[in-house]
Amino acid sequence: MEPVEAAKYNYMRLPVREEWGIVMKKDDPLTRRDVLTREDLYDLPLIVGRRGIMRDSVSDVLKLDQTKLNIPITINLPMVSRDLVVNHHYYHLGTRGVYEMYKDDDLAFVPLDKDISQDVNRMFEKLKEAGKNGVFPGLFLYSRMLVL
Repeated sequence: MEPVEAAKYNYMRLPVREEWGIVMKKDDPLTRRDVLTREDLYDLPLIVGRRGIMRDSVSDVLKLDQTKLNIPITINLPMVSRDLVVNHHYYHLGTRGVYEMYKDDDLAFVPLDKDISQDVNRMFEKLKEAGKNGVFPGLFLYSRMLVL
């Protein structure tokens, strides 16, 4: 989910789009809302991805003042935030896909008020030959943020 030098990679756009929002406890009062606003985000203790470029992209789209955000925790892997969300009243800023990965009845997802979504691309290094099993070395997913 970070920008890469496209000149170094081949890619294939996948027919998938990721929607941004907040993963929270299912019984949280905010789950009654259809969407969350940027003002709501200022009041929440947020768990966000460690990559500043993604945080900056979301902040730019929502016109957030990052100095007003309460971000006590940054993470590399989204799955590690589940315990913090369920047991310690934190809120995970992430995509619907992250929420669906949890497969957890204790969690809920509320989208952000702007339609922020990402195209998902499958990227692989140029000039690499497929291995014996037909898989390209260095294959990974890449997402690019778009606003609709």
